[in-house]
Amino acid sequence: MKKNGWIVIIATLVALLLPAAGIQIALHGKTVPLDRGQQETDMDGIQSGEAVNGTQTDTAGNGTQTDAAADGTSDGMSGNQSQGQEAGVAQNDDGKENISEEPAPTSVTEEQKAYYLSLEAACSDTLSDGTEMRLLATDRACGSSYYTLIGVKDGTCTFVNTDPFNGSGGEALFITFPDQETERRKNIGYAGLAYSGGSLGSFYITEDGGRHFQALEISEPRIPLSDDTTYCPFIMPEEVYEENGAVYLVMGQGPDGDYHDETGYPSGLYRAEDGRTFQYVKSIYRERTED
Repeated sequence: MKKNGWIVIIATLVALLLPAAGIQIALHGKTVPLDRGQQETDMDGIQSGEAVNGTQTDTAGNGTQTDAAADGTSDGMSGNQSQGQEAGVAQNDDGKENISEEPAPTSVTEEQKAYYLSLEAACSDTLSDGTEMRLLATDRACGSSYYTLIGVKDGTCTFVNTDPFNGSGGEALFITFPDQETERRKNIGYAGLAYSGGSLGSFYITEDGGRHFQALEISEPRIPLSDDTTYCPFIMPEEVYEENGAVYLVMGQGPDGDYHDETGYPSGLYRAEDGRTFQYVKSIYRERTED
């Protein structure tokens, strides 16, 4: 019985020591079994969740995630796809490109056309084909008017642009298409807008007959003052005309302007050889009107 008892004890000790021996062997083999969801670390010092050659190991240590692809793209998007989205080109389910297009114009009833034809134009200009381009004040808020541009020919009303000043309100000063003799510039027109109670102005250009307008930045001359400082008094677009292939812009001081010299209150004359890049030429003197 004593011999058999020792055999039982030895067998029990062996059974207990074998798992420990197995763990020790595994450690020398540089692997550690995952224990109850703990983060796995191999004996080479690479931890799950760290980037390895542009990939990332998962929490099980036996796979990779696509959060950071080896070629530098992310979220499973290829470089060509991301470039296509940046360019504003989408793809449909068939893989064909969908290029965004302008929405179709809203249909207008004859009653609405008759109403717009009854409005007095804030300013207008007539094209060489007889179409009268009219800026109509169709809304008003906080002391500012908001405009619609229509074309009228032979009693027919065409809606050209329902927001020519791109959301800005104020007082329309003029609209003109100055060079109707040159085919290249036939669709180039200009418009002026006063705002901030008439103390400031913006100058707009269209190159497609009024369908789209863009505000232009005008180079500012620096007029010297008696205290050795300089400023630009010409803030209000007043007139645009064409002469000898160039386009001229007259910029006034607005109703609050007080710059003058021994001759009077000057305006600024600008010239654009290309029709859109206006450079200051000189001061001119025109009759000053009082409101």
